[in-house]
Amino acid sequence: MKQYLILALSLIFMQTIMANDPPGDTVDLVVTVSEIKSEQGGQLIIALFQGSDTWLTPDGDVASFVTPVTDQSEVQTTFHGLPLDQEFAISVVHDKNSNNKMDFRWLPPGPAEGIGVSNNTMRMGPPEFQPAVINMQGSPTFITIPLQY
Repeated sequence: MKQYLILALSLIFMQTIMANDPPGDTVDLVVTVSEIKSEQGGQLIIALFQGSDTWLTPDGDVASFVTPVTDQSEVQTTFHGLPLDQEFAISVVHDKNSNNKMDFRWLPPGPAEGIGVSNNTMRMGPPEFQPAVINMQGSPTFITIPLQY
């Protein structure tokens, strides 16, 4: 009888622990980059940023993928295990000359390569972090970022 009591209490204890640590506190984020001008060659830099302090700064991303541009107009990649209690945003650069940075032109002023950010929040000047924050509600969360040239 004592063994059954210990077993029952152990099960109740385990259920209490599991109830306080709910599953699903992380999500996978599936990013599709579309409208790639593949004839320009080069590579895509898909960068994940966490917080406005490091948004679009060199080496400020928490994760990134660099993939060669092929003959496809879309590329898909996944960021795994992102905490739901954090804010994330994505930037994408079509690095045509594969120099690992976004190049600028003088006239008209602006990027010389294709760019995109989450939520498609492009505007004059650099995009802001808060409008680009991704609303992650389930796993996986899917977003599409069209490039603008």
